Amino acid sequence: MNSLVAAKNRYIQDRYEAMRLTMEGLREHIGVKFKLIEISRSTLEVWKEQWPKWPKTELNQFDWDEIHKRFREPDSFKFAIWADDELCGLVVGTTSGQSIKVRFIEGSPNPSCPLKGRRILIALEAVALYGQLRGKRELVLEPINQKLIDVYENDYGFEVVRPRKGDPFCRKGI
Repeated sequence: MNSLVAAKNRYIQDRYEAMRLTMEGLREHIGVKFKLIEISRSTLEVWKEQWPKWPKTELNQFDWDEIHKRFREPDSFKFAIWADDELCGLVVGTTSGQSIKVRFIEGSPNPSCPLKGRRILIALEAVALYGQLRGKRELVLEPINQKLIDVYENDYGFEVVRPRKGDPFCRKGI
């Protein structure tokens, strides 16, 4: 087996292990049975079916078809958060140097989503575990507004970095 194939297989194994460990580790704390699976075409069909019936807000604004096409790196981590048959969240993480970055995270706009208020915790846990399995040292987020910056800083212990040029971002060791 050549080294590229071996690396791709390792990335796949690490993604599944991160999802498994997240489900096992958080299931009792979350209080709702949930599962994580890689984003697929069928996931995107459910996204198109379930999410448009709710009004658009600043927190549900992404074109997941385009995101799925654009992030095809073998070590990217694209997963969906489910509770029974309800698609509760979509997440994309990418690796770079010593960090893993949450590029996109979006929760279902359904106001009665069974994982509302818990999706960020699930997403951050899974991405951090994947980063650890890949030997990364830092988790990075680029929040889209001040409210999310406050949540990441105050609720999840992230450090806010405000560069002179560019948008603020959050980081935390993993």
